[in-house]
Amino acid sequence: MPVPFLYSDCTNAKGFEQLKIAQPDDYEGKVVCTLLRSKTNPSGHKAILYLHGFNDYFFNNWLGNQLADQAYHFYALDLRKSGRSWLPHQKFNNLRHISEYMEDIDAALAQLASEGIEMVLLYGHSMGGLMAAYYASKHPHHNMIRAVVLNSPFFEMNEDWLTRKLLLHLTAFLASWFPDALVPGGFSKFYGPSLHQSAYGEWDYKLEWKPHIMPKVNMGWTKAIFRCQQEAQKGLEIKQPVLVLHPEKSVYGHKWKKEFSTADAVLRVSSIRKFSQKIKGDCTILAIENAVHDVMLSQKPVREMAFAQLINWAKKYV
Repeated sequence: MPVPFLYSDCTNAKGFEQLKIAQPDDYEGKVVCTLLRSKTNPSGHKAILYLHGFNDYFFNNWLGNQLADQAYHFYALDLRKSGRSWLPHQKFNNLRHISEYMEDIDAALAQLASEGIEMVLLYGHSMGGLMAAYYASKHPHHNMIRAVVLNSPFFEMNEDWLTRKLLLHLTAFLASWFPDALVPGGFSKFYGPSLHQSAYGEWDYKLEWKPHIMPKVNMGWTKAIFRCQQEAQKGLEIKQPVLVLHPEKSVYGHKWKKEFSTADAVLRVSSIRKFSQKIKGDCTILAIENAVHDVMLSQKPVREMAFAQLINWAKKYV
């Protein structure tokens, strides 16, 4: 049965409540992850667990409410050092090993089990998609996870050939000695403005937790993500059915243009599709016309169409 007294009202996500989960201290000190759940309480024992991307956190109330309307208990996890889980003494998004995020997912799923959830659709966007795929591949017989949805999974860095083939390997090697050294990186400065209501978008979220220009990452983060991507690029074996949603095309440019609102400004769509096709198992890949990097943040007609396809697929398994 649900344990509501553990949760507190989530003032920055209307209709949701949150639970701070203490994790073991790490190289920076105290660590927490934050589990959110919709106050809508449908009957049944099936749920969605949402994992956000890099430089991101959960704020898509529209998606949570739509899934709750479809009789899914909706949960979202703000991973350690991101969003609601970022503590004053921590470097934003800091990471040294993928196992840190795996521990957060373990804790979230354990909490869901304690609340009577029996079936979970594990949903991840971008970096969260990489985490969801990796987690499922390492837990082929998990008694709760019944299906996996990957929304523009982050299977490869969007960098030039030299960086991908040489510099990332060098950075990962040096990270063993200099995990806190900062390195350049990032994505189009127009992705955030294409989403946020202060510029060209419709979404209202905290720019402190999802800034348009992200802080530099360190070598430790680069090594952790790159090593995980290397495994994914070889082909992850996932026993659960997988649905991959991704934009139909990518967009580039140094000046604003309307295409930033109808294409992926963060990753190369060709990479998403290439490495999704290497997933070993039952994997459905759908390109969504006029979608942005986070397909469920696309313009309303686009995201509604993508959501309908998601639900039609999910009902077969969860």
